[in-house]
Amino acid sequence: MYLTPGNLPAMRVKLGGPFRTEFARFVQLMDEAAPTVVTDAVGWRNEDNFMYIADYAFLYQVDPSTVPGISPGLSRAQYGDLAIQLLLQAIANGVEGHFIPVAYDWLHDRLTVEQRRQVVTHMLGFREPKSTDSPFDDQPMYGRERWVTSGLAFYGEYTGIGDLNTGNIEALRRMDDYSRFIEGESTSIVTAGNFVAGSDGGWSQGLGYSTRDSTLAAIRAMEARRTAFGLTREDVFGPATVFRRYPQWIVSMLLPQGGGALWRTHNTDEAPKYAQYTGMIHLLGALRLYKGIDDNTAGLAQWLLDTQGTLSQSSTSARLFYLFGHFLLAEGVTARSPVEAGMPLTKRFETYGSVFMRTRWTPEWVDAGDSFVALDAATWARPNTYWQVSNPSFTIDRRGPLVIKSGTAGHQVYAAGAWSGNTIIFPDPDEVLDQNSWDRGGQRKAYINVTGTDFLQPASDYDVGGITRASTFEPGNNARDFDYFLADATRTFNGPYAIDAVNSSKVARFTRQFVYFRPESAGQPDRIVIFDRTETTGEQFEKRWIFHPSRRPVIGGAPQANVPIRNGSGEGKTTYTGNGNGTMSVVNDADGSNGQLWVTSLLPVDRNVVLVGGPNSFGEWAKPTGDTDPTPFSHEFEDPFGFPNPNRNSYKLSDAQYVGQYRVEIIPAVSTRNADFLNVFEAGEVGTPKSPTAYLSGQNYRGVRVGNRIAVFATLAAVEYNGDQERGVAQGDFTIDQAGAYRVLVADLGPGVEYEVTTGSSTARQAATSSGLLYMSVNASAGTRVSFRALQPIPELPPPPVAPAAPSTSAPAAPRNLRILAQ
Repeated sequence: MYLTPGNLPAMRVKLGGPFRTEFARFVQLMDEAAPTVVTDAVGWRNEDNFMYIADYAFLYQVDPSTVPGISPGLSRAQYGDLAIQLLLQAIANGVEGHFIPVAYDWLHDRLTVEQRRQVVTHMLGFREPKSTDSPFDDQPMYGRERWVTSGLAFYGEYTGIGDLNTGNIEALRRMDDYSRFIEGESTSIVTAGNFVAGSDGGWSQGLGYSTRDSTLAAIRAMEARRTAFGLTREDVFGPATVFRRYPQWIVSMLLPQGGGALWRTHNTDEAPKYAQYTGMIHLLGALRLYKGIDDNTAGLAQWLLDTQGTLSQSSTSARLFYLFGHFLLAEGVTARSPVEAGMPLTKRFETYGSVFMRTRWTPEWVDAGDSFVALDAATWARPNTYWQVSNPSFTIDRRGPLVIKSGTAGHQVYAAGAWSGNTIIFPDPDEVLDQNSWDRGGQRKAYINVTGTDFLQPASDYDVGGITRASTFEPGNNARDFDYFLADATRTFNGPYAIDAVNSSKVARFTRQFVYFRPESAGQPDRIVIFDRTETTGEQFEKRWIFHPSRRPVIGGAPQANVPIRNGSGEGKTTYTGNGNGTMSVVNDADGSNGQLWVTSLLPVDRNVVLVGGPNSFGEWAKPTGDTDPTPFSHEFEDPFGFPNPNRNSYKLSDAQYVGQYRVEIIPAVSTRNADFLNVFEAGEVGTPKSPTAYLSGQNYRGVRVGNRIAVFATLAAVEYNGDQERGVAQGDFTIDQAGAYRVLVADLGPGVEYEVTTGSSTARQAATSSGLLYMSVNASAGTRVSFRALQPIPELPPPPVAPAAPSTSAPAAPRNLRILAQ
C-alpha cells in the first residue's frame, strides 16, 4: 500500500526533484536519530514515539542512495533493520497504530516468517473501533485507519497462525469498515462530509475539529486502499468535495489583517496565534494530490502553505505527518493565489450555510484596510463535536476585529451558548429548568446522535432553516453592487415547528435579512443593514438582540448602573434608556488594530440597551483555569440569567479583542409577541465619521437611509409564513425624508413578479429578482414617496415539508472490498 513497484520510480524522481531539500533534511534527521532510537524505544509507551517505524520503513523502500542529490548515512538494509527492530519493540510494548500495518507491508520482503507471524498475530489483536459514532464527528477515524489497513496488510497471508481462508475472512471484515465508516455509505465520514460540502465546499464539524489527525487519517486510508487495489486518484479523490474544496474554504476565511482565519468549524474569529494547527498545515500539504485533477485546489493549497504556515519536521509526530502529507500524497505544484484561482469576493457555501464577504483580494494579500464580513446561517444542525448554537450570526473585521464571536479560545463554555454569537435569544425571565438541558432562551440542543446522512432531511430535528434567498455581489455590475441574504432560523429554536422534549415552545418566527453595501471609494465605511422579524408564542419571552463588540462600546442615552437584576445581582450590567440609546460606537486600537464601528439601532423605536460585561467588584477579570479563589468571576461570560460560567480556558487581556469582554443586548421596552428589529453597522478606520442615517417607514415597509443607500423591508405583519418559507408582499411604500441621489433596495417581494413602481410622479415597471428584490436609482426630493404594486398574483406558498420518520442506522451494504478483489 502507498508504495508499489509501479509508483516507486516516480516517487524517487519527486524526492530528488521538487522535494529534494525537504527529503534531504528528512534523511538527515533519521540518520541522526539512528544510533539511539532502538534503545530509547524500550521504555516507550506512547504510540507517537513509534512513528519512527514508518519513517525508517519508508527509507528502506525508496532507498535514498537511488534518489538524485541525496547522500544517506545508512544503507537500505540498515534502514530496514532499524524499522524491524522498532516494529518488534512496539509489539512487545503493546502499541497499536496505523504505522504498524504500513510498515509490515513495506518491510514484508525483509521480515522472516516468524517475524511476519508475530506482526500478524499482533494486528489480529487490535482493538475493534466503535461502530456507533457519528460520521460528522471525528470519532469514527480513531482506530479505524489501523483497522482497515491491517486488513489490507494481512489479506492473503499464511504465516503459520491458522487457516488462510479464516484470515482472509477477517481481513475482508476489516476492509469492509472502509465503505461503512470512511468512504461509501451514508454512515461514512467522506459521504457525510460531501453532504455538507455539496458542490461548493464547507467542512463538517468532525472533520473540521482542528483539522488534525482524523482528517489526515481518512485521506491516508483512502490512499492506502487506492494503491492496494490499483485505483486512480481521480476515481477516489475526485468526488470527495469535502477535501477537494477545503483550500477554498480556508482561503475564504482568511482575515485581511493577516496571520489567521475566521475559524468557523471549531474556534471562530480567533487571534492569529490560535489559527495555526500542525495538522491543518499537513492536510493542506496532502491536498496537493489534486494536481491534474483540480489544479485550483492544488495551487491554492500550495499558496496557503507559502503564505500562512510551513510544513514542519520538528517532532516525531510532525515527521509522520510530513511523510504522508508531503512525500506520499503531495505533488510538486505551482502556487495559485486567490486571484489566480478565480476566488470571488463573496463566497457562499450553500449547504454548510456560511457566507464570507470581502472588499478585495490584494496582490500582496495582507492589507488590514480591507474589510471582511461573515454571515453564518446554518442549513443543518452541525453534529456532533460543536453544535451550531448561534444561528444566525455574523462578524465584522476592518483594521482588526470589530464584531466578534465571543468566548472562542478563551472560554469555550460561553462559546457553546447561543448568546455568544450575534443573534437573538428569547428567554422567559421567570423560567427555571434543569441546568443541563435548559435552552435559556437560546437554541435547541437536545439532539440525538447522528449516525448517517439519512438523519438530515427537510423538517427533521436537524433542519434549522438556513439561507432561503440570496443575491451576491458582482464586481463591475451596478445591478449587483451589494450582498443580500434572507435566513430563516425559526427551526433553530424550540417552537411550534421544532421542539425537544424538555424545553418550552418559544419561537414562532425568526427570519433575518442581511445587506452588505461595500465602500464605493477608499476611506468610505462598510455599511451592513440587518432586519429581523420575530414572533414568540407568548409575551413572557423577551427578545434580546445581541452583538459582541471587540472592545467596550460607548452607548448614548441615560445609563442606569446595576440594572437589570439577574441571578439576584445587577453587577456587571448597565441599562441605557431615552434619546440617543440607539447610537453606539466602538474603537478597537488594541495591539495593532485600528478600526472603528458605528451602530445605529432603529427598531424597536422604544427600546432598552443593556451592556453586560466588565470586571467584578474587585476590578478583576477572568481567572486562570484551576483558580480556587472564591472572589466572584468577571461578567463578560454571564449567561442570559446572570449565572457566571467559571472560566475554563484562561486568556490574556491582550487577547480580549478576539475573545470578548462585553455584549450588547437591544431589548424592546415593552414585551410583545411580535417585534421587528432594524440595526445598521458601519465599519471604518479610527476617525471615520458616522454616515447620515435616518429611519424610513410606510405601508407594510420599514427601512433606513444610510449615506447614499436605502434598504427597506416588509414588516412581520405584512409577510405570510408557513414555518418553512415567507411569501412575497404584493404592495407597499415608504417616504424618503431627505433630498439626494440614492441607490434603493426593496426586499420581500414576489420572486420574478413584475411590479409597477412609482417614484414621486414617475411610474415604471420592473420585475423583482429571483430573490424578491427591486434595486433602483432614485433622485429624490425631501418627502418623495416610493410605492410598488404587483401586476400579477403573488404565488401561494407550497405546503411545508412533513417531518420524516426517524431513520435507523443504515445497514451495511454488501462487502465492496470483496467485489474489488474478485475483479
